[in-house]
Amino acid sequence: MASASVPAKTPRSDPRPRTHDGANKGVGLSNARPDRHYVGVDQHGNAVSDYESRGYEVEIAEEAGVRWNRRTCKLGEPLEYMGHVLMSIDINEHKRIEREGDHGDGGQELADRIESAILDKSGAQRDLMRGLSGGYVRLENDVKPMVAELR
Repeated sequence: MASASVPAKTPRSDPRPRTHDGANKGVGLSNARPDRHYVGVDQHGNAVSDYESRGYEVEIAEEAGVRWNRRTCKLGEPLEYMGHVLMSIDINEHKRIEREGDHGDGGQELADRIESAILDKSGAQRDLMRGLSGGYVRLENDVKPMVAELR
């Protein structure tokens, strides 16, 4: 009896991944200035005043100004989207804040100094989160052998 041929498998045709609520459609910016750093700040609580204390300014809708993608807004009003307001700061000031902290009391430079003080310089430390993939493990044992074990 001849064996029945197995039909060829049909390749999968999965749909493109898509968001559930469409939130990503407005997240991007149009007409963003390259000399500014932009953040979407939650309007509830003290977040806006916190960013203002760091030097950020609320973006106001202008004729040819920055916009949330696919969002309409009235000229002269703050750019808002899904409970957030768009704020910006000069890009060089943003880099200074990241490097030195808000008031020169923190930032990445301080974090790097602290990390370099606590990291093992011998190369034996293994911490993949910090990019340290030490090739060997060093074990130290303070237990002294008993005299009877030495004989």
